[in-house]
Amino acid sequence: MRKMKRFCMLLPVFFLFLTGCQEKEANTIVKEASVDSITLRVKVDKAADSEIKVHTELVNTGETSLEIIHADPMVGVAIGSHAAKPEIVTSFVGIKKILSKEEAYHFDADKSFVIQSGDEVLYTKASFSIGAELRTIELEIDLDEIG
Repeated sequence: MRKMKRFCMLLPVFFLFLTGCQEKEANTIVKEASVDSITLRVKVDKAADSEIKVHTELVNTGETSLEIIHADPMVGVAIGSHAAKPEIVTSFVGIKKILSKEEAYHFDADKSFVIQSGDEVLYTKASFSIGAELRTIELEIDLDEIG
């Protein structure tokens, strides 16, 4: 009888924990786009009904270390509509970073956005160079995917 009481008391706690974990997973989306051995990874968390938090990073997926020189911000982020893509402005100031194999690097602080009516797409653009070659990676995430 005592074991049954304990079980009945712990069962609701287990279900609350399980539900909380499922909701967190449902409110996070991760998208990636790659150019050669560099991947732009964008993680979007839904913070509230109309607010999202965006974390961006570059990942070296190559077999060796490499040096990148990037802009500030390293990854520009903006929200807009399908019809009018916003311009993402960066300043190529030449910030150097050596990325080890499989290293994920984020330079910019996470950004928060309040979704307005008419907002449909999260636009991201990474600007960097490897050697003398300037590269960009663009990634668009439909806001309907975030939930």
